[in-house]
Amino acid sequence: MPIEQSTPPEVKDLLDANPDAIYLDVRTEGEFAAGHPAGAINIPVAFPGPGGQMALNPDFAKVVE
Repeated sequence: MPIEQSTPPEVKDLLDANPDAIYLDVRTEGEFAAGHPAGAINIPVAFPGPGGQMALNPDFAKVVE
């Protein structure tokens, strides 16, 4: 299934045009802490695990709801 992607300028335009929009950042907590748009909400879709492998966040959908 293809994943729709947007460029940062496209997202900024969308957020500016829709002030009630929610910016959901699904990157890791460390990536989010390194920088994110103002007002962004971080819910990681995966967490770093042993040996650098990523483990899916089993609570992702529940937390997003």
